[in-house]
Amino acid sequence: MARFSARNADSNIVDYLLNPSPDLQLTAAYPVNPRRSTAIAIIVIYCILLALMAIPYFRTFLVIQTNPGYIRKGPHAQHVASPSHSSTEKQTFQRSCAPTTIEERPPKSPSRTRTRTRSRSHSAPRLDLDRKAIFDGTVAAPPGLERFYTKDAFVCDMSGLPIFCPKCDNWKRDRTHHCSEVGRCVRRMDHFCPWIGGIVSETNLKPFLQFVIYAALYTLFLLVVLAVFVAEQVRIGLGRDAWFIGILVTSATFFFFAAGMSGSVIQMSLGNYTTVENLFKGNKTYFIAVYTGPQTPQTALQRPLYPTVTYPLRPTSGADIRQFAILQTKPGENPWDLGATANWQELMGYSLLEWLLPIKYSPFCKHGARYEYPFGPVLDRMKREAGLSSG
Repeated sequence: MARFSARNADSNIVDYLLNPSPDLQLTAAYPVNPRRSTAIAIIVIYCILLALMAIPYFRTFLVIQTNPGYIRKGPHAQHVASPSHSSTEKQTFQRSCAPTTIEERPPKSPSRTRTRTRSRSHSAPRLDLDRKAIFDGTVAAPPGLERFYTKDAFVCDMSGLPIFCPKCDNWKRDRTHHCSEVGRCVRRMDHFCPWIGGIVSETNLKPFLQFVIYAALYTLFLLVVLAVFVAEQVRIGLGRDAWFIGILVTSATFFFFAAGMSGSVIQMSLGNYTTVENLFKGNKTYFIAVYTGPQTPQTALQRPLYPTVTYPLRPTSGADIRQFAILQTKPGENPWDLGATANWQELMGYSLLEWLLPIKYSPFCKHGARYEYPFGPVLDRMKREAGLSSG
C-alpha cells in the first residue's frame, strides 16, 4: 500500500498533489490525478502567511531591544544584580525588591555599614515618600514634578502627588507599571512574554497583536490543509499516516493558543485595558488631578467641593501657579476608554495598511501636551459633577 513519506509534511503534500505515485492508481479506491493549481495555491498562501507572521514578530523583538518603553531610574533606585554577583548578593536584592517597612529592616553594625558604603556608589534605596513632610516643606520632593503639573490632568494619589515607584526612585507616568522581571517601570506595560523575550508595552503591543493574529491564521491554515489530506487518505483507503496526525495535533494546539491570545488582546484593546489593568478592572479606582483653570481672587476665596493641590509646591515669584482638583473615579471605571472604535485606532492606527503591517508605532505613543494618554468620557463626567465644566 502506497503511503506518504515522512520527511516533511509540506513537501509531502506538494509532492502528492504534483506527482501522485503510480501505485495509487492500483491501491486507491479511485484514481488520484495531479492537482498542480491546488499545490501552487497552497505554497503561495503558506509563504504569505509565514511572512506576515514573521515580520511583526521580528519587529516586536527589535523594539524590545531598542525601545522597550522603560522609565528612567532615579539616583536612589534599587539596581538589579548581575549574573556574576554572589548568591548572597542575589538574595539581598530579592529581599530589597519586596515591600518592606523601616521596622522590618534588620539592624546594621557599624562595620557592616562601612563595608557597604565603600562597595556601593549609589545611595541607599528610598523606601517610600513622606508625603506630609513634602507638603510641609521639611523634605524636598524628588525631581520631575513639572512633567506632571504642566499637563491638564494626571493620575495621582489621595494627596495629589503623582504615583511614585520607590524601586526605580522616580515618578510613574500615567498607566506605568513596575515589572519585577526586568526591575524597571514600563510605560503602558501589558505583560512579560517569554516567547518574545521581553516586555510587551506601548511601543510593541501593536506588532505583538499582529503577530499573534497572523500566527493564529498561519496555524489555522496548516490545520485545515492537514485535516483535508488526512481525511482524503482515509477516504481513498490509505489509512492514517502517523506523521500527519502528529503535525495535525501540533497545529491544533498552537492554533487554539494563538487564537485565544489574540482574542484576549483584541477584547482588552477595544476596552482600552492592558493585561495588568484588566486584572483589577472590576473594583479599581483612580485619583486624577484635574487642572481647575486660572484662579481669580474671587474663586480663590471660595471653598471647593473637592480636595485641591497647588503646584509648584514651593512657588517662587513669577511662577505659574496651577491648582488641581483631586477627583476619584467610580469602582470599575476606565478613564481612558474612548469607545471601541477610537480605542482600536489609538492602538492600531487610522488606516487599513497600518492595521495589517507594523510600519508605525501606535498613535498613543505620541504623548500629548495636555495628557499622557487621551482621557475619555469618564473624565468629562467627573469634571461636570465637580463644576469644572459646563459641557
